[in-house]
Amino acid sequence: MKSGPGGHIPMEIRDTYTVVLRGGYPLQLRMVDIARGIAISLINCNDEPYEKIDAVVAELTALVRPYQPDAVVGIPEQGIPLVHGVGRALGLRRSYLLRKTPKAFDVDPLVYEYTSVTKPDVGQRLYLPREHAQELDGKRVAIIEDVANTGMSLKAVLELFRKAKTEWGISITIVGIFLVLTEGYQWRETLGEDAALVHALGHIPVFRPASYEIIPGTE
Repeated sequence: MKSGPGGHIPMEIRDTYTVVLRGGYPLQLRMVDIARGIAISLINCNDEPYEKIDAVVAELTALVRPYQPDAVVGIPEQGIPLVHGVGRALGLRRSYLLRKTPKAFDVDPLVYEYTSVTKPDVGQRLYLPREHAQELDGKRVAIIEDVANTGMSLKAVLELFRKAKTEWGISITIVGIFLVLTEGYQWRETLGEDAALVHALGHIPVFRPASYEIIPGTE
């Protein structure tokens, strides 16, 4: 099958879209209509075959390794298998997950509020436990996530790390934000200068609902 512009393979069936990742893996995604009059091609990292996740983790690890991070940090829920897989492959002692809800044993966690593309009408919160921040102090950190669309969850991570420095005196050096995919380009506007930290295995456009035509300017 021939790929289209930017490494995209034209859809053969209506409800899937395939993008060839940087290392050559053909990642098949499911088409989903969501709010705001758009459709997206979705990877569900918590509900995919091991073979697919293992292939994605292998490519992500190759992308991250040259930056030699001391630690990897992920965002629930979709980033969980990715950050654990990359951390293990890099030979790190552990990986770190931010939280969507604080645990009973979290003392004074930092919090940042945002919205996401899949739940645009629902406010979300991301928490940084003090214990995690203390263990990351002075370390070179790679942020691992599945997809950047609006970029709001990534901004939440960056703002939490900045708050950790302001409020707790903790310094975390971010070596990069490593993604499976970028989706459209709204994330660039959201992240501003921090968009330069983003490294992705591939890019996917945003679609019109029902017809699944690519929205111009997002490819």
